[in-house]
Amino acid sequence: MKEKLRNIFLYGGVEKSEFDLVLGEINRANRLLVNVVSGFAAALTAVLFLLSFGYSGLSMNRSVYGVGFLISIAVLALSVFLSESYPKITGILVHFSIVVFYSYGIIIGTITDPSNKSAAFIGLIVLLQVIFTMPPVQTVSITVVCEAIFILMCFQTKTGVILQQDVVNGVIFGALGLASGIVITMKSVKSYVNALHAEEKSRIFEKRSRLDELTGLDNRNAFTRDLGSIPKVCRKSLSCVYIDANGLKTINDNEGHAAGDKMLKGVAGKIHEYFNEDFAYRVGGDEFVIFIPDIKGSALRNVLELFKSDVEEIGYHVAIGCDSQFLNKLSLSELTKNAEARMYKDKSEFYKNTKYERRKQ
Repeated sequence: MKEKLRNIFLYGGVEKSEFDLVLGEINRANRLLVNVVSGFAAALTAVLFLLSFGYSGLSMNRSVYGVGFLISIAVLALSVFLSESYPKITGILVHFSIVVFYSYGIIIGTITDPSNKSAAFIGLIVLLQVIFTMPPVQTVSITVVCEAIFILMCFQTKTGVILQQDVVNGVIFGALGLASGIVITMKSVKSYVNALHAEEKSRIFEKRSRLDELTGLDNRNAFTRDLGSIPKVCRKSLSCVYIDANGLKTINDNEGHAAGDKMLKGVAGKIHEYFNEDFAYRVGGDEFVIFIPDIKGSALRNVLELFKSDVEEIGYHVAIGCDSQFLNKLSLSELTKNAEARMYKDKSEFYKNTKYERRKQ
């Protein structure tokens, strides 16, 4: 129970690690609210300041409206121009805004207009606590201090029924505001955490749906989905490389499927080593496809020769076919078919001169 209460007051009912993960989202939401609230306050105080020249009932608060307008403009400017680059400023501005608004309510209700009930402060003490998302301990601390100041000022400036009503309303609505603020903060933080977990699960599911578990490369499903978007990463040209692990059937028949899996993992390991994993796919039992953006023909031939040599050093053989096209004349279907056809030609040459049995196509 102690740990649960601690998490409620410090982190809105979640673990510290979870709160830290969603703090960026909380800051972004608070920054937007600071912009909205300070913008609204600037507009409202500007209107009240102008009206105070024509209405005697507002003239007594003219200086308060003027100062409120300047502070609101300053908060808005800091939030718009600095808080995105310096996230800690957002928290400072949230606290500062709450204190300023409470102070505004206290001054209006006790100093400039002590003969009437402090409707402004009572409204603010409820509203402000449910607008921003912040650790409840901070909300409680600011609210209790400002409410204590409000009650003290009431005893200094008010008398009779008005004093009693303001003190009672301050305590009751302050408590209601705190309770509402804590509940809403807990719900907000929990919703951020749930959204984060859902996003993480979605990423894991997406990754698993793309992954060939044996080789660690993307699978045919990913190949099909990515095919249309691959040219977008190119500037001038796109090359396609088809690779086939020669002799897989013979190894499976003579040494078992574990040996065949070892072969595929060995070839895939070299693919990981030589090529960009973002564009490397296992598209069949022993077939791999790799896309390489913006590589010169001579460089591609050198890479493929080194790759093939390294595969042979670990005891395996591969057939390779490739094709390259400029973007202005690119046909993905033609590119992949040409590379595949050249791979099968290389594969045929291999089986003419070896003891391996060719897998039936």
